[in-house]
Amino acid sequence: MERAYAVSEVARRVGVSQTTIRQWEREFPESIRVTRDEAGTRVFTEEALVRLEKVRALRDRGLSMHLVREVLRVFYADRDLAVEEREASRPSPALLLADFLQSRLEHVAQRQTEDLKQYVEERLGEVSEGQSTILSELVGIRESRRDRHRRKGVLERVFD
Repeated sequence: MERAYAVSEVARRVGVSQTTIRQWEREFPESIRVTRDEAGTRVFTEEALVRLEKVRALRDRGLSMHLVREVLRVFYADRDLAVEEREASRPSPALLLADFLQSRLEHVAQRQTEDLKQYVEERLGEVSEGQSTILSELVGIRESRRDRHRRKGVLERVFD
């Protein structure tokens, strides 16, 4: 986890007063992001500390607050955008879980579909065998009727 700094430590490391740090925080909110802990105390990240050191260096060179703001905006714009894009593209744990569950459901559904298809094909095979048996029996019955009819016809001719 990234180290957090209190305003007193940031002021000491940057070499300015705590009041100045607070002023710069208000002056450059888009470049120097500060969070607060549960007690409401300012918490500075390593990145904020580095940016405050950059502000100090630029001010020491005589740049106005307006120019410092522009330098920070230009210098950190691409970095901030890249971080925001990276964070935006990172899926949330809930989304990852939803994707996992969706893929498992699709897998289960596919498996059930394959099992059902196999079951239906087996039953249809049994039905086809049954139909073939029935058709054979029907053909046999028809042939035996035809044979009886022929025999009857022969007998009638013989005994007529």
